[in-house]
Formats: sequence, structure tokens, C-alpha cells
Amino acid sequence: MTAQLHLGLYPLADESMDVTRETPDDTIEHQAVAEWRTTVEGTAVASYYYNNVPVSKPYQLLNDSNNKPIWVIEALYTFSDVAWRYAHNGEVIHDFCGKRGQIDSSFTCKKANIFQLVPALREKGGTNVCFVNNGCYNPCRIEYGIGGRLMVIPNDRRGTYNDNSGSFDVKVTVVKPLP
Repeated sequence: MTAQLHLGLYPLADESMDVTRETPDDTIEHQAVAEWRTTVEGTAVASYYYNNVPVSKPYQLLNDSNNKPIWVIEALYTFSDVAWRYAHNGEVIHDFCGKRGQIDSSFTCKKANIFQLVPALREKGGTNVCFVNNGCYNPCRIEYGIGGRLMVIPNDRRGTYNDNSGSFDVKVTVVKPLP
């Protein structure tokens, strides 16, 4: 059986936007708990799996299994086991897409759905780029010409992450690494 990866799926052209620069207190780094490499249709791809990623900070940087940053131009994000609260007694969010169609400019990614798990990259200069994925594809394909470091943003209102609880799992497949 040959694995297949359809590289043409889920293009998100014009669904990205710049976000504010990071602050050290708003960032958590995560080491992959599993990593594997394969060749699909003649293209070498690497996949990384992260489990129980908390939602207590906006910027969740994703590292490889050796805890080194992963820099990409193109990647696929697949979310699973989503269960988190955006307030102590708030409802539980089970959908990686958050509240579909509800957008609020006071949130970290102001054009993404509220409470959405947003695929993102951090440019080498520190600017964070959200891929809003309002089509809510899973897997979600992102592509960014100048590339960036892998990241996920649980989209909550800026400054209110301290009352969040719960977590999610994510698998990221690097289709095109940043050279």
C-alpha cells in the first residue's frame, strides 16, 4: 500500500494576515511526542505529533522531537481531541473551528472564528501570521512564500488566556521545509 498526500487540497490563498509581534509571556514551546518521515509521490515529508497542547497562552510554538524549531513554507495541520474552556465556567469547545462565523477584532487572530485553533507561522523577524481557515478544513493546508516557524494559536480575546483550561492534539506534516 502506498501512502498518498494530495498536495492540491485546501489551498487558502488570501486567508492569511499579520498579527502583532510576540511577547515572551505569551509564548509556549512544545516538543513533538512523535516524529516520522516518509516519501509520498516522490516527495519527502516529515510529520510531527503533539498531544495535550494547552490553551493557556496565545502562541504555541511547535518543535521537532529533539526540541528544535521547525521552519516551513508549506504544511498541513490536522487537529483532534479538542476539549477546552475559554472561561472558568464557560462552555467546552470541542470543534477546532471554534464558533463558526463569529469573528471579533479583540481576539488574537481578529479575522478567524472566535475560539478557533488557528494554524500560524512566526516569521524570522518575530511577526506572527495567522491562516484563518474560515472554511474550517481539517487537515488545513497553509503556504507562506517567505516561510516561518510552526505555531498554533488558540483564538481567544487578547489578555484573557489566564482563565482557559483544557487542551488539543495536533499533527503537522511539513510539505515544504524552509531551506
